[in-house]
Amino acid sequence: MKTIEQEYNEAMEEYRKASDKNPQDITFYTNMGDALFAENLYEHAFNTYGIAIVLDKYCLEAHYGKICVLIELEKYFEAAEQCNHAIKLIKASDARLKDFADLKAKIEVLQGRLNQ
Repeated sequence: MKTIEQEYNEAMEEYRKASDKNPQDITFYTNMGDALFAENLYEHAFNTYGIAIVLDKYCLEAHYGKICVLIELEKYFEAAEQCNHAIKLIKASDARLKDFADLKAKIEVLQGRLNQ
């Protein structure tokens, strides 16, 4: 029977293989960031979300992930800045991002909490 760590390592290897096949796949990077975040590997998650944002600056999932990482690292000022940046992107591109109302709402909630 495999341990959780073995299963995790195998899953990470599969993610790496998928990345090699399609290095421009934003979904890969957001999913990988989520997996790293779940394992408390915050710095790695932050960098992985950053790759998704380099590939698509409107990737709200990646912005949200970076905000969550910054909060976990207790970098509240940086998290607030990231919230403000994400909100500006949303406002500048409402037509493109209309399907992301739930993420927009989550980011706005985080922004409100951080600005208190």
